[in-house]
Amino acid sequence: MTDNKVRKISVRGYRFKDSENQLEHSGSLQKTTLETISHQIAGAINESLSMQDNLLIRGIQSGKHIEGKGQLLTKLMLEGREYKNIENPDTIFAATYEGEKSILRILEGFHKYKPRCEERPQYPVDIWLVFQAKAYENIEYLHPRHNVLARDKWRRINPSEAGLVKIISIDNDSFHDD
Repeated sequence: MTDNKVRKISVRGYRFKDSENQLEHSGSLQKTTLETISHQIAGAINESLSMQDNLLIRGIQSGKHIEGKGQLLTKLMLEGREYKNIENPDTIFAATYEGEKSILRILEGFHKYKPRCEERPQYPVDIWLVFQAKAYENIEYLHPRHNVLARDKWRRINPSEAGLVKIISIDNDSFHDD
C-alpha cells in the first residue's frame, strides 16, 4: 500500500478542548453536529471508492496512540491495522459500510454514548480505515459488556492480505475553529 491510498480531508468544527465534549449533547448552540461530520467523511469515502456496498470501516482516534499521527499512518499502511491481537492476529473490529449512517453510529459511540463520551481529553476519530469486505469473514460473538450478539469482529481470509483499500485522514491543522 502506498501513500496514494491516504486521502486527507478537513472537517471544520471537529476539534475538542481538553475539558469538553461539545458533541455529547445536541442543541441549537452547537456549531458542528455529528451528522455534519459523518456527511463529510462519508463523502470522502464515496468519492474515493466505487465498491461502497462491499466495504468495512473502522474509526481510530490517533490522539490515543503513543506514536505520532504520521508514524501511525505509516504503520497502518504497512500492517493494515493499528493494533495486534496476540490471540487472534488476523482479526479486526469494524462495521459494514452503509454510507453516512455507519459513520454516524461510530462517531456516536465515541462522542455521544457512555463510557467513551465521558473520557477527557476527548479526541476526534481522525483516521478511517476502509477495507474490502470480501477479504474478511465475520465472527459473531457475545459482547462481554452488553451481553448481546455482536457482529463487528472480522477475520482475514488470507492472513497476508489486509484488504485495506483506503485511509481517510482528517487533518484540521490547516485552519483554526473559533
